[in-house]
Amino acid sequence: MTTSTNHEVAPHRLARLVLLALTWAFGVISGSLGLNALIKSNQSKSYVKKNAPSGVTVSINTNDIFQVGVVLTVACTLLAILASLFFPLTFVPRKLFGIPTARGLRIQAYLLAFTTLWVFASLIPFDIFARNRSAKVTATLGKLTLPDSVVAQQEAMLGVSPVYWKQNYVRWQAIITWFAVLFGALASIVLFMASRRTTSSTHSNLDSSSDRELREKEADVRTSGATATA
Repeated sequence: MTTSTNHEVAPHRLARLVLLALTWAFGVISGSLGLNALIKSNQSKSYVKKNAPSGVTVSINTNDIFQVGVVLTVACTLLAILASLFFPLTFVPRKLFGIPTARGLRIQAYLLAFTTLWVFASLIPFDIFARNRSAKVTATLGKLTLPDSVVAQQEAMLGVSPVYWKQNYVRWQAIITWFAVLFGALASIVLFMASRRTTSSTHSNLDSSSDRELREKEADVRTSGATATA
């Protein structure tokens, strides 16, 4: 007689709950900071252009950090979505929709690890740009390009700076997102560990059941033999 393990809870449940919750929280925060940075950047550009001297056309190029910032924001949002989906699955028994828990945990681990790696790969260039680069600002009066000194003077008058790192919204996104990477990586590791442990536990249960059935059959044979002799 075999013992069903369908209603047993997969291992490392508390660790998975905590790490998935933290991954979700920092994924949401990082995605929100990214969206806020995109909005603030556009508002800052509009402010500078609106307050430029009459007849002066201002061009502000932030394509480098803007493009990678969009990718980073999307990746953080996806990380939060995955964590929110996997969190309730920690309360599900060993089998869901016919998929063994070991395989389900492995799928979760791969998806979370891939998305975390995506966030990490986007965060590296974002941080490099944030630390070392500035917006490319050019001002023209008719066909005449104004010198950088005039542009810098106008920026000082408006109280703005083209340096990315001087923008609070850029700094917050560059720093906080590392926590999303950290907890996403830890959650992926724990999911992999739970998957391996579940597989080992399943094999152990199957071996025990087989041994028990074999002993029962041997006992039945001995009982039958003793009855026949009598």
